[in-house]
Amino acid sequence: MSGTYWLQRSDGTLYLAFCDMNTDGGGWTAVFSGINGSSNVFDHFDVGAYGAICTDPSNRCLRRAPASIDPVNTEVAVSCGGAMVKFLINDLVYQWITSGTQNGWISLSSSAASIGVTPVNPNAFPQMLWTGLGPNTSFIFNSQDMVAGAQFTFAQSYNFQTVFDGCNGQPDQSSIVRIYYR
Repeated sequence: MSGTYWLQRSDGTLYLAFCDMNTDGGGWTAVFSGINGSSNVFDHFDVGAYGAICTDPSNRCLRRAPASIDPVNTEVAVSCGGAMVKFLINDLVYQWITSGTQNGWISLSSSAASIGVTPVNPNAFPQMLWTGLGPNTSFIFNSQDMVAGAQFTFAQSYNFQTVFDGCNGQPDQSSIVRIYYR
């Protein structure tokens, strides 16, 4: 059953995390849970801004993934507005999700697939990820053509401007966004 679970770090420390135990066979651990939209940003993966805020693992939490995850075979998923998309991790996504390394716009794995509910707008299927650049922080999962507009944004936590305030291809500042790994 999906929900909040106690997990244990390699050093023995226990912590609470939201886990999706249903979608695509389950086993997904959330590293980010928050409300979509620029006005709802509360923390960043990016170097210098990262605060490891986790007041509620299911709705308001950001923790970097452990560096011990497999940098080649780990799957990463993002959900928003009921839709969820997974893809194989690549080197730049690994750097971002484990240490907050900014690389601007990066390509997601070509193995990306919809799991669970299919994105409402096929143009919003995420093929690119904004990982921040300098003071321009936060993340955006966006379509390949990079047309700025809510209808082309799959999920985001980007407080620099509101043009990306979209979720699953629709204007949205109230749906839960989660980033997972397994």
